[in-house]
Amino acid sequence: MSVPLKTWVVVALVVLALFLGFRSYRQVAVRVGPSGAAAPAPEASAAVDMPTAPAAAPTAVPAAAPVTASATVAAAVANAQPVDVAAGWVLSPRRDPFAPVPVPVPAPVVAVVPAEPAAPAPTPAPVQVEAPKPKPPAAAEVLKIQALYVQPGKRLAVVNGAVVKEGGRLGPFGAGATAAGPYTVEKIEANGLWLNGPLGREFVGR
Repeated sequence: MSVPLKTWVVVALVVLALFLGFRSYRQVAVRVGPSGAAAPAPEASAAVDMPTAPAAAPTAVPAAAPVTASATVAAAVANAQPVDVAAGWVLSPRRDPFAPVPVPVPAPVVAVVPAEPAAPAPTPAPVQVEAPKPKPPAAAEVLKIQALYVQPGKRLAVVNGAVVKEGGRLGPFGAGATAAGPYTVEKIEANGLWLNGPLGREFVGR
């Protein structure tokens, strides 16, 4: 059964902490020395004829407090920054240092184009209504037969002072809205004429 990597890391950190504590304890023990060591005796002054001054009393050096191994280990563990850094590194999420950094893609800019106003509808052109033309007068109101000559092979008529034969043309008479004609003489009979004019085929009697 394989031991997890995290367990090995914790064991290594504990061993490192013990090593640092032992090293600190050894340095402190060497500096302080044995707590019961006596101070060295002062050297005897040379004998002279003059009276010697009394020797000054040696200054007492306070003894250092004994340092226990447990306190040293606790201080070393508390100040062990590599342990904190290693623990933070173990708990941090794993990242690939060679992975490409994703580049944020800017959102597309959508330009809002205002709608063009609708063109006004063209104004319809006014419809010009032509006034109805006055009806032309009847042929009997305009033409007056003065004479008729009906013979085999020859037919003539005198209308408004003009001599016409079949197929001849009369008019127009008058001007403007009251104008009448022209008329075409279709047939000459003994009692009148058959004409074709603006109102169609008409008969004008004598």
